[in-house]
Parts: sequence; structure tokens; C-alpha cells
Amino acid sequence: MLYLVLIIYLIFVLFVQRAMKTWMNCFHPTFKSQRIRLIYTLFYALFALSPAAVLLPTIPIKSSLVRFGDFWLGFFLYILLGIVIVDIVGKVLRKLKKMPHIWTDEYKKLCRISGTVIVLASVCICAYGTVHAEHVKSKEYHVKINKRAENLSGLRIGLISDIHLGCHTGPKQISEMVAKLNREDLDLVCLTGDFYSNDFDSVDHPKKVSQLLAKIKTTYGTYACYGNHDVDQRVLGGFPINKKKKALRDPRLDKMLKDGKVKVLMDETIYVNHDFYLIGRLDASETGVSNLKSNTITEISKTLDPTKPILVMEHQPKDLSEESNAGVDLSLAGHTHKGQIFPGNLIVKLFWKNSYGKYQKNNLTSIVTSGIGTWGPNMRIGTDSEIAIINISFSN
Repeated sequence: MLYLVLIIYLIFVLFVQRAMKTWMNCFHPTFKSQRIRLIYTLFYALFALSPAAVLLPTIPIKSSLVRFGDFWLGFFLYILLGIVIVDIVGKVLRKLKKMPHIWTDEYKKLCRISGTVIVLASVCICAYGTVHAEHVKSKEYHVKINKRAENLSGLRIGLISDIHLGCHTGPKQISEMVAKLNREDLDLVCLTGDFYSNDFDSVDHPKKVSQLLAKIKTTYGTYACYGNHDVDQRVLGGFPINKKKKALRDPRLDKMLKDGKVKVLMDETIYVNHDFYLIGRLDASETGVSNLKSNTITEISKTLDPTKPILVMEHQPKDLSEESNAGVDLSLAGHTHKGQIFPGNLIVKLFWKNSYGKYQKNNLTSIVTSGIGTWGPNMRIGTDSEIAIINISFSN
């Protein structure tokens, strides 16, 4: 799969290069010289290769190179989309015989204008997305569970997912997150995985992160499950370089969370205050522990009292039908980022029953958050970074 993605990326790179060369040639004959073309090709090749900075060993400038590579991916996406749109419009105009002949002055003028608009629009969109990603919003949900809790009429939960500590997220963002959570007067906080992005060495000041997490104020505590990125693994474009080797979780993550008073549940269940069950599931694709396989929700919940409210934390919202059949009342997840950047927010709906927000299946309510952090391009376009607040009411 990785090789297929790389081949597709190379095809797109060459497609954009060809379009950009035509755009530059329409400005001035100077851009047709071999020397200028060589310089342009060299810089363009460096930009195209910049996402591979994630494969570098830990060096002082790695974070800066990774940030640049991530920004390039977002910028490249919108340049590519712009060129495709202009290409389609051009083909339609040719069919209608409204397109000027190639290399005429009118054609060159049209080429200069369209190319400039694409570049400027892409820069503005990416700049907006980068700034917008830093603004964390709160999204509230109301859920009715038709089961009785002995001592509670309701429950207020804070749901956080996909923090992705590393080049784009550090103690500053965690401090702001904790402050927002503490203003919500929460009974419970659930962290549903992807605390870092496959390289714990990129996490900035983990001890400080622990100290900040320990400041979260709740009635019943802070609980977590792990995600598919919570393992040490060399990845490129989101795909493992060596899939044959079992990806293991860095023990420093366990320590960071433990020091932060976060209880991690790995296919485990706790009975909170003798009122409700809370299950934390192992990630569906990466358990992070050698020879450890994830259990089905039916296996995990078979010994539970089905008349009591059952809440599940998981990273990927994959097993909603099985969870419904197993008597789960509320499933909390992340992973999808809601697609993070347009048109991903449209495409992601094709792959998940619940790619974002609230989804009901029989007595099961699924809540999927878009997450607080970003993966790849540090941008949010068409989506928000968010904290989900779930207000639960139980039957009397």
C-alpha cells in the first residue's frame, strides 16, 4: 500500500510540475532558460521530498523540517485541486470553442491569471487552516440512557481525542486544554487515544505534560485508551515503513499518563461508584504490546450486568453494530479527525458509519469527536479542533 501511495504522489508531483512550468513560461521567456528550469526543478524536488523529514534521526532541526513538510502537504493538496479545477474548466471551454488558442497572448494572459489565483488562494487557505487549528471549540451533546444508575440522575463527560503530541502540540496546548476542561465542571474525562504520532522522542517536555494532565478536575477521574499512533513506528504518509515488525508502545507514554493521574484501560472494565461500567478498549489495529490481541466487545462485556449503564472508550469507532448487540449504551471515540481538511471532511463519511458527531443505533449512542490535535498538515479547514462535552441523563 505504501508503494502505491508513493507512486500516486509521484504522478501528482509531476502533474503539478508540468502545470507550474506552463504558468511560469507564460510570464516571461526567461523562465524557459535551462538554468532557471534547473533551479526551479531543484527547489521543487526539495519541497516534494520534504514530507520524508519524519524519517530523519532525532536532530535539533528535525521538528522544523517536519513542520515544513507537513505544511507542504497541505499547500500541495490545494495547488493540485486548483489545477484540476482549472483543467476541467479549460476542457469545457474548448468544447464550447470559447478557449483561446494555445500560446496566443490571450491564452498567456489567462494562464497567468489562473495560475496566480491558484497559488494565492492556496497560500491563504493554508494560512487560515493553520491559525484555525489552534482555536479549540467545545461541542455539547445530550444523551438519554434508558437504564438506572443507583446514585446518579446524570453524568457530565469531557471527551478528548487525537492530541498528537509532537511537532505541533506541546505543553502550551495541553495547558489550554486542561483550563477549558476545568471550566466545564465534569464528572469524568475520557481520553480516546493518539497521544503522540509514532515517535515519542518528538514529544516536547513529557514531564510538564504529566504535571498539566494531573491538574484535570473531575468527580470520578480521568481515564484513557490507546490509539493506532500510540506506538513507536517509522511511518511515511501515514503508512508503516516496516509492517512486518510488530509496533510496540514506548513505555515512557505509560509513565507520562500514570504520572498525570490518567488511568489507562486496555480491554478492561471498571465499575464507577457502583453506578455505571466504563470499558476501555485496545486499538483495533495496534495494541502496542507484543503477543497481545484485542478482544471483542462481546467477550469484554459478557460478565457485566446488562441492566447497568455501559460506557465504552475506544479510539476507532469500528464495531458499532456489535456494541449495540452487546448492550453498550454509549460509545466514545475519535480517530477520524472529521477528515481534518477539506475535502477530507466529505470523503471520510464514505468509510465510517459515524465519522463525526452523534449516531444512534437501537439503544446505542455513538459520539465521535474531531479531536483536539492534528495529524500531518497542522491545519483545520472545514473542521474544528474540539473538546466534546456529553451530558448524560439516566432513567429514574
